[in-house]
Amino acid sequence: PDVTVVLPAFNASPYINEAIRSILNQTLKNFELIIINDGSTDDTLQKIHQYQDNRIVVINQTNTGLVESLNRGIALARADLIARQDADDASLPQRLEIQYQMFAQQPDLALLGSSMVTIDENSLALNHHHVLIGNPEIRQELLVRSPFAHGSVMFRKETFSRAGGYRTDDWPAEDYGLWVRMSAYGRFANIDEPLYRYRENQRES
Repeated sequence: PDVTVVLPAFNASPYINEAIRSILNQTLKNFELIIINDGSTDDTLQKIHQYQDNRIVVINQTNTGLVESLNRGIALARADLIARQDADDASLPQRLEIQYQMFAQQPDLALLGSSMVTIDENSLALNHHHVLIGNPEIRQELLVRSPFAHGSVMFRKETFSRAGGYRTDDWPAEDYGLWVRMSAYGRFANIDEPLYRYRENQRES
């Protein structure tokens, strides 16, 4: 596959269908989708199993938390590029294609995110959230907080491994800790176009 999408899910029943469909409907077709059901106690797993698509790999495990689920999914990834997707969010159809092309054109690129549209619990758009675009501005922002929407990012698996992966002692800022460590291994960028739909609700994970 050109891209491996890693999607951890814990009690995500209300939104898991929308999250999965948003990946299956991507304009880039050569991907694998690794879904880690992290010990859900609702019908998340049953909904996941409704999808008969050979690009989907389902990992069903007892609850270990987000950090361990992400590390396990990425360890199993067959692609050199990893895309994140949260179980209650959604990706716009061209997201993977646009991000994949940028990595193909820019060998020094290590981490790439995008702007996003925030949505409510009924998937209605609330507003656009724009992010910093260039490497210098992103690195300056990184000194104080994460300049990326976690679910929107794509990164190289090699860079992820060199940076030591996600760490439990960084949780709940496991993404921020990883970005700081990854910054030593390449250039960062964001795409101004909103390619991700981020749900504002009371999350369980």
